[in-house]
This record gives sequence, structure tokens and C-alpha cells, in this order.
Amino acid sequence: MGFFKEMPKYRKEIIASLLIFLGFFLYASRTIIIGTSLLDLEIRVQRDFATTSRLITSHSAGYFVGAITVTLLDRFFNDFVAMGLGTSVAGVAITIMPFFYNFYAMVCASFLSGIGNSMYDLKCHIALTNLWGAERVGNSIQILHMFYGIGALFCPAFVRIFLLPIPDELMDNYEAYKNLYKPEDVQIKWPFLAFGAPSIVIGFCFLYYYFNDPYSIDNQEFEEDKPRKSVEGGRSLDFPRRPSNHSRWKIFLAVFWVAAMAHLAFALADMICSYVQAFGVKSDLHMDKKTAALVATVFWTSFTISRGLFVGLTMILSQKLVIGACLLMMVGSIILLFGFIATSPICLWLTAIWLGAGYSPLFPVAYSLIAKYFPLTGQLTSLIFLSGVIGDSFHTALSGTLIDQDPMFYAYHIGGISLVYTVLSFTLPFVCRKMFGETSKFSFDVELKERSRIGSIMMPPPSRNNSTTLSIH
Repeated sequence: MGFFKEMPKYRKEIIASLLIFLGFFLYASRTIIIGTSLLDLEIRVQRDFATTSRLITSHSAGYFVGAITVTLLDRFFNDFVAMGLGTSVAGVAITIMPFFYNFYAMVCASFLSGIGNSMYDLKCHIALTNLWGAERVGNSIQILHMFYGIGALFCPAFVRIFLLPIPDELMDNYEAYKNLYKPEDVQIKWPFLAFGAPSIVIGFCFLYYYFNDPYSIDNQEFEEDKPRKSVEGGRSLDFPRRPSNHSRWKIFLAVFWVAAMAHLAFALADMICSYVQAFGVKSDLHMDKKTAALVATVFWTSFTISRGLFVGLTMILSQKLVIGACLLMMVGSIILLFGFIATSPICLWLTAIWLGAGYSPLFPVAYSLIAKYFPLTGQLTSLIFLSGVIGDSFHTALSGTLIDQDPMFYAYHIGGISLVYTVLSFTLPFVCRKMFGETSKFSFDVELKERSRIGSIMMPPPSRNNSTTLSIH
């Protein structure tokens, strides 16, 4: 109740967080809509499925380029400026993409969308951490990813309305179905417009917030023997300081561990949202295209509900107990993926439910866990998500090839990733306790020079006497 009484004092932080959550909802929709629409885009560009699936690969390549750019230029760009530019670029690209008939024009638009999505994805996590501090950011990250689930849930259901139907007599003859329609018959451009246009508006909202709000998350002061302060128009919000002397190799190992989880988590989500519809149609299940699209909806429904339940249950139950339930659901989905997923539609639905519920909270928990032991700087966060981008790019491209050869290879691929992801999630708390001890603690010393709001958009490298320094012991 104490937080709710102090809500007026945190008005600007709450407004910024809500804007970030809404942007993440649209980010999820922009990411998922390509895979959900892939079969209709195949008709639009008159290419085979393996070629059309390169639209997802080009998006992943753009995401990789965007992540590299953000990592290299992290110290030069304000978080809200980067989020605004990234969301606007992605919105424009995703809006115009399905209006093309030329495959390579679509590839370019998908690539630009990936760059913009990457800028937003990386910077929104950093912005939330800067807004609330490492101690308070845990539930904010969970809520952020819950909005991803809401976007991923809503997008396939909305897109499903515009998909071209498959006649019953052509259910087992996919090539004949493709020849039934002309590129002009494809109506999938309207959902792209519905998610792209609001993204452009949200992008400008981020820029407006930055230029018109007196609070800049760059203006933070960290002193050796004082609490952390976030300066806002003459007042300050104090966050507790935590001393430590952790070795650099321990920090790098923890970051590497969570980066490996990001690598698998990004891949798992994109593989499901991009190809589960194609798996349902092409596998021995021979599902209707619109019914197969609902499998992704079920996955994201489970993902979203479990994220909300996780936040609520951890307030009344032990977090270990809730995480244990998530891990058990992961084990159940792995068993189905390796043995039974193509034998019955029921097994496919159960896999979607268990995998969505079990997978959902684990990565944000890992990210929040290591943030309690040492400060997650922009560079470290970028490295974590860069690993995720690599996983997204590599595994999603590989799945596109595998599912075209044999749909079961796709199921085994997801099963293997889920198995490793479960093992890493289970062992991370033990590794952290072994390296850092029972209590979370870190220390750092930062001296931040004063910047004007306009000047901090492109911040010059810190000078010798007036700089930002970070030392991790």
C-alpha cells in the first residue's frame, strides 16, 4: 500500500513505464505478424515457402544489425530517443511491407523493421531499469513481457480474420490451394497497417516525452557513500546502495549464463510464432490454416496468463515454488515435443499451453536475479540481448529450412532448445549463490556530468575530468 500512497510522486515514472508497455505490445505485434501471415505473403510474392520464409530471416538480420548499432552507440543515445526512432522506423517499414508485390522490396522492409524493433527491444529494458532501479525493476520487467504476450495473443487472432481460406477439398493439396488465389486477392495488408500506424504515433510520443519532460534518465548521480538518486526537477528518489567486491570473471560468467538463456528464449518464441501455423498445416495433423494459427494464439494466451499469475502468486507464495511449477510444465512439453506432438491435435494444444506457461517467466526472473548482484549497464544489457538476436536469427532461419524438409525436425528443434533452456533456468540460482553468496550486493562509483536535454541526444564521449566512470570490483 505504501507504493500506492506515493504514486503521485512517481507520476512521471509511471507515465513513462505505461508508454513503454504499450510500445512493447506493438513491438510484439510487429514481430509476430510476419510469421502469422507467411502463407498469404507466399501467395502475394508468388514464391515457394522456403523462399518466402526468408522474410523472417531478413527481419532477424535487421534485428542483429540494430543490436550491434545500439551496443556500439549506447553511450551516445538517450533511451527515449532511441526507442522513439526505433519504433517509428519499424512502424513505417511494417506498414508498407505487404503492399509490395516484389519479394526483394518486402525483404528490405522486413530488414528495416528488424533494425527498429531491435533498437526498441534493447533500450526499453535499459530504460525501465534506469527508471526504477535494480531493486524495483523485477516486476516491471515481468509486466513488460506480459504486454509482449498480450500483443502476441491479439495479433494472430486479428490476422486470422484476413487470411485466405483453404477449401475443404484442397486441405491435403497445398500447391493446388496456392494456385487458387492471385496476389491481388491477399488481404493481409490491413492488419500490417493496423499495427504499423499506431507504432509511428507511439514513436513520436517517446520523442515528445523526451523533449517536453524535465526529467531525464541521463541525469543520475551515484556517489561512493550515498544512496542512489534519480534527480527529477529538484527532488530525488532514493534507491538503496549495496556494497560488494565481486570478481570480474564472476560477473562475466553470470552475464554469459543469462545471455545463453536469452539466445534460447528469443529463438523459442520466434520459432513458435513464425512456424507453428506451417507445422500444423504441413505435418501429419493436416490442420486447417486458420485452426493452426490458433495454436500460436493458445501459446501466447498461456504465456500472458502465466506472466500475470506469476506476479500475483509470488506475492503470496514462495518464488521457488512458482518457478518449480514452471519448470515442471517445461518438462511436460519437452516430453510431448519429442514423442507425441504429431500423433494428435490434443498433444499439439497441450504442448502450446504447457510451453507457453512454463517458458514465460523464466528469462525475466534470470535477468532480474543477476541485476540484484551487480549493475546491469547498457553495454551488459546489450550483450545479453545481442545473444538473443543471434539465437533468433540462427534458429529461426534453420527452422524455416527444416520444416520445409520434414515438419518433425521442427518439433525436435524446439524440444532441444526447450531442454537446454530448462536446465539453464534451473541451475542459475545455484550458480549465483555459489559465486555471489546468499545476499545480493554490488558497488559502483559513477560521476555524471551535467547535460542539457538537447545535448544529451547525442552525448559526447566523457572527458577525463567530467565523465561517467564505472568500476566493478
